[in-house]
Amino acid sequence: MHIYGLADLHLALGVPEKTMEVFGDPWIGYHQKICSEWQAVVHPEDIVLLPGDISWAMNLSEAHKDFAFIGDLPGTKYMIRGNHDYWSSASTSKILQALPPSLYYLNQGFALLTPHLAVVGVRLWDSPTICVKKENFLTPSTQEQSYTEQDEKIFLRELGRLKRAFAALPKEVTEVIVMTHYPPISSDGTPGPISEFLEADGRVSLCLFGHIHKVQRPIDGFGNIRGIHYILVAADYVNFVPQEVM
Repeated sequence: MHIYGLADLHLALGVPEKTMEVFGDPWIGYHQKICSEWQAVVHPEDIVLLPGDISWAMNLSEAHKDFAFIGDLPGTKYMIRGNHDYWSSASTSKILQALPPSLYYLNQGFALLTPHLAVVGVRLWDSPTICVKKENFLTPSTQEQSYTEQDEKIFLRELGRLKRAFAALPKEVTEVIVMTHYPPISSDGTPGPISEFLEADGRVSLCLFGHIHKVQRPIDGFGNIRGIHYILVAADYVNFVPQEVM
């Protein structure tokens, strides 16, 4: 068994008017790229972690084709929601009923991959404590982003979900993979509330994330920071190839 990660699929099979192809390369033909690259590396016994922004669908009916697309690909898949997964506003019970057999949604915040290895997944949110260097982007933004009281509430709520997921892990779990949609740490490794919590737990070896796009390759930063390997697996950054992480 191998474990792979791929974020930001942004599938639009059920809502073709929202296709990412409007942004040009590398998104031209991205549905086929995902399919062919996935089939080239992932085997049925493997696991693929999907850290959010799975589908542009607004509801579960629109998401059906995208979920089926993922379900037909090799491997067992575990996904979390991203900031564009509007379909995730449906009830957890309805989401679980809508998924094909090989696709799982981390509604409780974690899943056991083996009796001793778990994956914990939460979306997170923007925070001034977590920054990615502007120099990492192909077209750096010149606008200052405002951070509101509501943003702080959302971030703290996501941090709470992360902590509750860890608290719920069985005592037999000795190693944890974390996947978040938003970056969990600044690109230069400056400690923040998420990374400090993960480091204090002592079981986290790996953290996968996505969300950021139009990034220079190779990105300046992330990597192995104080014992945890932080890996950006946004689909356009990795040329739509699932990244083997374990």
